[in-house]
Amino acid sequence: MQTAYLNSPDFSFFSDAKIQLDFIINHLSSSDCNDSEHGEVEKFICQQGNELLRCLLQGFFDQKAANEVALNSVASHHEGVLSHVR
Repeated sequence: MQTAYLNSPDFSFFSDAKIQLDFIINHLSSSDCNDSEHGEVEKFICQQGNELLRCLLQGFFDQKAANEVALNSVASHHEGVLSHVR
């Protein structure tokens, strides 16, 4: 492992997004894509780009959930103390 990566933050939450980005880049770099029409390439980028955005958002939510502090209970104005955890 290179030294630069030893001090990097944990990006494992975004591994699906990285896989998706690599897929897009590999497809656009392929010889199959060279013969594609402009509209076909734009459609591919739109579809696969939306999937990339979804993976990034899910990675963000997963990272946020992993960093949240678990509370023993939550106070509610209507029902008092709520202690049930799913």
